[in-house]
Amino acid sequence: MNYRVSILIAMIVFSPLARPQAAPAGSSAQQAPLPFSGGQQTNLQYAGERFPANAFVLDAGYQASYDDNVLVSSGAARQGDQVHDFITDLSLFHRSPRLNAVIDYSQADELYGSLTAYNHIDQRLVTDLGFQLSPHWSSSFRDVFFDQTSPFYQGLNDAATGELGSPSPVNTSIYIPPVDQKGNIVRGDLLWQATVRTSLSAFGGTDYRSFGARQLEGHSLMNTTGDSTGAQYAWRMTEHSTLGLLYTFQRLSISGALPVNSPSRLDNQSALSSLGWQPRPTIEITLFAGPAFIKQNASNTSADALHPQDSSPIIGEWGSTISQKVGRASWFLSADRIVNDGGGIMGFVVNSSFDVGLRWQLPIRTRWDATWNIQAAQNSSLVKDNGAYNSNSQSGSFGLEHPLGNKLIARLGYNFARQSSSGTVPFDSDFHRNRISLGISVHWNAISLTH
Repeated sequence: MNYRVSILIAMIVFSPLARPQAAPAGSSAQQAPLPFSGGQQTNLQYAGERFPANAFVLDAGYQASYDDNVLVSSGAARQGDQVHDFITDLSLFHRSPRLNAVIDYSQADELYGSLTAYNHIDQRLVTDLGFQLSPHWSSSFRDVFFDQTSPFYQGLNDAATGELGSPSPVNTSIYIPPVDQKGNIVRGDLLWQATVRTSLSAFGGTDYRSFGARQLEGHSLMNTTGDSTGAQYAWRMTEHSTLGLLYTFQRLSISGALPVNSPSRLDNQSALSSLGWQPRPTIEITLFAGPAFIKQNASNTSADALHPQDSSPIIGEWGSTISQKVGRASWFLSADRIVNDGGGIMGFVVNSSFDVGLRWQLPIRTRWDATWNIQAAQNSSLVKDNGAYNSNSQSGSFGLEHPLGNKLIARLGYNFARQSSSGTVPFDSDFHRNRISLGISVHWNAISLTH
């Protein structure tokens, strides 16, 4: 799928992983934020938090929930049920002068009280490798595999999505009912630090998301594959600001039951400029904007040929994010507009999304950590005449965590999601969903891998 500019912040769901996330593997400390990141998404961690080095970490947890719309449906098809989740997370951290490595495997076994036919296991494996080849050359490799049924499992959102310039391999703002899906996202980068102020880098990647032969309400879902490549120039203007210029080429292909007049292949060439700025030690701001030159090829299975006037050849892509980590609080705001896939039920779309997140240690005597995350997104088809479609979604979560001793953490959570659509959509995808949960997790001490 496409390695385009994107800020996709994961909807915060229950996870026993109650520790800071690793920085991008192979990255070094920067006095100014880079204009494009190396494959990691914004995370809510407190100032001064550190992740383990050269260690193995195991977390496990249980969560009991009530979901008032398990099948993500509307009308008479809407059904609620009790949900039991058993979650495991295994992480390996390694850091040395030549190699930084983070390998993380997570699994969620979701069992229902009455709708046992929908019991499933979601899993995700993420590998981040960073190599310091010489004082001026470095490289990184990132691979994400996911196999899941739940449309809300974090395996998709935690894929190789990141801040500016990172791949956005799947559109996570279009929700579909529970169905098996598999995917793999691979990206490699090579960076040359030409001088203290300038660097050149190149990347390439490939990825796919497949629903197999699964159908929803008698309609087949669309599988997506993609290949991408690009190059970037970064110039540190001052100690606290960096300018970036990025060119990307991406080819997306969709197979399956395409909507009428929907293209089956899209070529996207983007020329983007960006600015990374750190006005204060705790604040980072990133901006990007530029044109995306779009070329679409008509589907062989469409009833009518795609007319050139039905799609815009040039799309403006833009985005921004601001984040702050100070004391016992961390927050971010982000917005972007990019070209994306249609989430398995639509063709290619222009995706506009807005996110806000907050993590805060409450100022009371005993420790309580609160997290909030809200996302709103609009997806509009690139085809504007026959076959046009639109989708609007809103999702959010709230969590309250409290440690029970040194290893146990209790958590109360609430999640919601809403979606409405219009135009040529293969089935009714409108719904609203609420889930309230109570869970407990155990965090074992990290096992050191050093002698």
